[in-house]
Amino acid sequence: GAEIVDDNSAWIAFNADAPQVALDILNIFRKAHSGVSVQVRENVGITQEERSEAIPIVHYAIYGAPEVREAVTSFNSETGRIESVVVLESGVPESVIEDLKAVAEAKLIEAMRADILDSIGVSVVRSGLDDGNRRERTGVNVQVALLSAPDRLDLIVNSCNQNPEMTLLRETDVDVQVEVVADLAPLLSVQYCQDSVEIQLQEPLGDRDVVDLHTGEVVRVRSRLEP
Repeated sequence: GAEIVDDNSAWIAFNADAPQVALDILNIFRKAHSGVSVQVRENVGITQEERSEAIPIVHYAIYGAPEVREAVTSFNSETGRIESVVVLESGVPESVIEDLKAVAEAKLIEAMRADILDSIGVSVVRSGLDDGNRRERTGVNVQVALLSAPDRLDLIVNSCNQNPEMTLLRETDVDVQVEVVADLAPLLSVQYCQDSVEIQLQEPLGDRDVVDLHTGEVVRVRSRLEP
C-alpha cells in the first residue's frame, strides 16, 4: 500500500523487502523533490485470512453505531482499503463520518494487532440515500443455485436482508439466465450475509447451465434431491 500523508510526506509499504527497482525509482524521486519525505515500510502486509477477518470487524463496528441505519462493506483491492458505504439516520451531521472511521480503526487494532493499519486502511463514505431518499435497486451476485426440485431453484445471493427479487428469468435449450436485484448491493464477503430467492422453471433444469446476468458468469449448482 501507499499513502500521501500531506504536501510534504508520504509512505509506501511492501509485503517483503522493497524491490531494488522500487528503491531506485524512489531515489530518483527524492533527488527531484528534496522537500518531500517518502518513508519505505518493508515486510508489512496482510494475509487473505486477516483480510477476511478484518472486513466483518469494520462492518459491525460501523453498522452498530446508533447514527447508522445501514452499511455496505467491502475490500477495495485497488486502494488496499476496507470501504464502508453508510446510510445515516435523519439529522445526523456529516462530521460523524470521521468518527465512524476512527471507531472502526480502533476496533481493528483491538481485535487484531497494533500495527494492522500499516497494512490495510479504512474508508467510510455517506451513500446519499438517507433522509428519506428513494432506495436504489441494484444487481447482486448469485453465489450458488440449489436445486430443490427438478424444475425449482433456490438462488443464494449476496443481498444481506435488502429485499432481493428476481427481475429476469430467461430459459433456453442450453442455459437458464437469471438476474436478481436488491435495495443495496452489500459487498461483504459471501459467508457473512446471504438471502435466498426461489425460482420456478418451465422445464426441469437437466444439464443446462445457470448464468448470472449481473456478472455474466456460470453459477455453481448444488442438488438437494435424493440421489
